[in-house]
Amino acid sequence: MTLRSTEFTFAEVLSQAVGELDRLSTRLSQLGTPTSIATLSYWQTGRSLPTRARSLKAIEHLERILGVPTGHLVRSLPGDQMSRWTPRPQWTAAPT
Repeated sequence: MTLRSTEFTFAEVLSQAVGELDRLSTRLSQLGTPTSIATLSYWQTGRSLPTRARSLKAIEHLERILGVPTGHLVRSLPGDQMSRWTPRPQWTAAPT
């Protein structure tokens, strides 16, 4: 659900955005790549970019959480960040 700022107060819109970042941060921690809400906010606003190997691993997890194709978010990074990323194939169940 996307909130339109003309229908909701600033506090309501901000609250939803922070709540979504909080859920993403929690899920990333559960997947082994703890990422603060502040970091996610910086990435979202373009204030900073993921550059460390751990951050790029978090981006890989974000792709899975958000349901976007593997490499989709990483390909949008400037070239030097992409050179540090090695895509992993999607996990599949082993044949039984």
